[in-house]
Amino acid sequence: MKSQKTQQHLSLERRNFPFPLRVRKKYLLAFTALFFSITDTTAGWISGRNMVWVNLDKSPGGAQVDRTIASFLNKNPTTCDGVWSINDSWLYMKKRPPTITDDLVTEIFKNGQTSKIKALHEALKNYTDEYLDDGFDGIIVYSNSGEGKMMRMTTGRGKIETFTVSLKGKQPRGDMIESAFCFLLPPVTRLP
Repeated sequence: MKSQKTQQHLSLERRNFPFPLRVRKKYLLAFTALFFSITDTTAGWISGRNMVWVNLDKSPGGAQVDRTIASFLNKNPTTCDGVWSINDSWLYMKKRPPTITDDLVTEIFKNGQTSKIKALHEALKNYTDEYLDDGFDGIIVYSNSGEGKMMRMTTGRGKIETFTVSLKGKQPRGDMIESAFCFLLPPVTRLP
């Protein structure tokens, strides 16, 4: 019996101590500071992707791949499950940094010259013009030597990812090109 009274007495004592006003103000100030710091960090958030497109296939089939990509990106304001947005994202198909030549891209993506990767990353990261002031997130390359392939390299990373879009001697279908493009979109690497 005595232990029950003690338990009741302790629970009553806890209820009788008011939560100090001074502590509540501290928590309120901390919460307010946290709220505003979160608001400030999201204000500098980068939502779109900036990409360079290089087509190493100079045949009429390669030109068709370019037209398929351009049509795909322009038919909806948002594509690739909302990852690509016409208002926020840039794809440089014809215009690209002058240091990103077909020869450099061929040496890296087709010949595996890893010594040239640093030059490519510098060109992607440091490019600015009237539309871009913080560089590119990556590069997507199309090649039709043997199988039709689309490849990606993310700025600052050395790994090349590949997506086969057609078998040897075949022209890639439009839906395969669109799927590969969405699959190969790199994450945003630019800082806000």
